[in-house]
Amino acid sequence: MNVSLLTPTPANFPTLMNLVEKFFEHEVLAYEAAKIQKALDLLINSPAMGKVWLIEVNKDGKNTVVGHIALSYSFSLELASRVAIVDQFYLDPDWRSQGVGTLVIPAVEAALREEGIDALSMEVNIGNAGARRFYERMGYVPRRQHCIMAKTITVPSPDLDMVS
Repeated sequence: MNVSLLTPTPANFPTLMNLVEKFFEHEVLAYEAAKIQKALDLLINSPAMGKVWLIEVNKDGKNTVVGHIALSYSFSLELASRVAIVDQFYLDPDWRSQGVGTLVIPAVEAALREEGIDALSMEVNIGNAGARRFYERMGYVPRRQHCIMAKTITVPSPDLDMVS
């Protein structure tokens, strides 16, 4: 079995959208196709922001797209370098536990090293023990002293004065 990371093109973009929708279903997230399409277009066309790949498996001479991985880029003062963050990593359920992820992660790490990125991190659902075990086998360590927190920033009300 060989695994390839494919850059999305107009021809395979519908496949990417389908996989992202399945990721949202799996994670029980609200899916808004137009909003996601716009975000993917931005990510694909802004290489400084990150990267998204389709995951293609060649098994027995047959190529099959089985998932996707989306990364965003940031900078860490702690690491004094650019870092990549896995935003989404989805494999079709029929392809899980077959070694695909074990081939994908090193390929992603190698591509990142070529871009001068020194670290890769990700959020893992605390209840997803299988994913946590997989990442730990791949050498990733939970940062137990950290808690990822997030907030969706809304447009400020017009009566607020913004000072720059």
